[in-house]
Amino acid sequence: MRRVKQSLLALTLGLGMLISAAASAAELVRENSEIRFSGTQMGRVFEGQADTYTATADFSAAGQLTALQLQIRADSLDTQNAERDQVLHGDEWLDAAVFPEMRFEGQSADGEFIRGFLTIRDKTLPLDLAVNTDTENRLVSLSAEGEFDRLAFGLGSGEWLDTAVVGAAVKFSARLSFAP
Repeated sequence: MRRVKQSLLALTLGLGMLISAAASAAELVRENSEIRFSGTQMGRVFEGQADTYTATADFSAAGQLTALQLQIRADSLDTQNAERDQVLHGDEWLDAAVFPEMRFEGQSADGEFIRGFLTIRDKTLPLDLAVNTDTENRLVSLSAEGEFDRLAFGLGSGEWLDTAVVGAAVKFSARLSFAP
């Protein structure tokens, strides 16, 4: 019986090592990637992008997405409006001087849906992203979309709490290319 347990333990450890070796992290191809967001201000949609970010994706041996990590510099968010960007980076919103980074970390069981956590300022909350992947020219292209409530993260204080001024919903999308 003891020999059977030792054999099963060795088999389990061997399979774990094989699976770990078969899974791989992929390198971000920056020139084919972008992270964008949108919201509403006074009833009008505005869009923006993150200019400084890193991303890491893990794929199974079969090429299925298993994990995604994003790190975004808070002061790199750009809405193409200098006044709005100054307020966005300031202490009533992102407080980029104190909280310089936003993070998302998630895992996928099926390659089509990522269940993870988004950290903005000092708040970490669950966020699920819908994901599509495609492989072309030895690159894996990943599209991820989701939405979060800015108020849940403490974004906007004082007059900015009024959702008629700035809507609560923030839509997020990422188009990322990776070289396995």
